[in-house]
Amino acid sequence: MPTIVQQVQVTTDVHGAYQKQENYNPPGWFNLTVRIHAKLLSPANTHAIGSYTVVAADGSVNNPSQAFDATTDQDVDLGDTNLSGGDNTITVAGRTEPPKPNTVLVFEISGTLEV
Repeated sequence: MPTIVQQVQVTTDVHGAYQKQENYNPPGWFNLTVRIHAKLLSPANTHAIGSYTVVAADGSVNNPSQAFDATTDQDVDLGDTNLSGGDNTITVAGRTEPPKPNTVLVFEISGTLEV
């Protein structure tokens, strides 16, 4: 099954909090339902708590926010998400526990086409 994989890199603030928005677009011109997984790739031995949201730029798709709780290299299933055939925006936001100020977090977001 086709998979859309994207890495999102974000730096925590002085309190260990983070937030980032990026484009996340499927190939093609039609709406899709995909199964979303997230994984914190780095740094090692990190615990991140947060949320993930996908919305279409044109408002045609507006998914509810999905909470996650992950440690480095743990795959987290975020469930089914609808993607617009046009432009989509993903937002990841949350904090590290314990707080890790000024730390670069790298998340891998993968969406697999549901058949």
